[in-house]
Amino acid sequence: MMAFMDLTKTNFSVRIAAGLALSTGLALFLFLGLTGLMAEETAVSTPTDSFGYGFNVAEWDTTRLQDMGFNWMKVFNAPGSQQPVNVLLRLDANASHMSDTNGFANSIESIAINNGAYIDAYEIGNEVNLDATYGWGHGSTNVAPNADDYVTLLCAVYS
Repeated sequence: MMAFMDLTKTNFSVRIAAGLALSTGLALFLFLGLTGLMAEETAVSTPTDSFGYGFNVAEWDTTRLQDMGFNWMKVFNAPGSQQPVNVLLRLDANASHMSDTNGFANSIESIAINNGAYIDAYEIGNEVNLDATYGWGHGSTNVAPNADDYVTLLCAVYS
């Protein structure tokens, strides 16, 4: 039986958990802020009292999506025109962007300005809590997830 607790590890875990919770909250806040850059009106709308359904698409078969009851699609490139379903655009955010946070923010702002009328929501980073090639470590080698850096990127985009 252990008579003491290693507070260093506990505090580190609590700080990581708090940082990830904060970054998730900021991501939502950022998402809501960026949607303000969209055009005043869009052809697609989802009632506020309904739940949205959708999935990642590689092939934009919106008719098939609608036939299956989906009203959202998650895409990796801006659509360039209005779609008959809501569009969630996934944008990479990873450790490699830390070397130029202003450039990162400017590129996302440009996407929002040029395509905002066709995008209903933005996902800034995907699984940034992972150091895998599709998470925070993408574009870098052996980079552990860092909530503070992710928050820095989100703040740069929001400002």
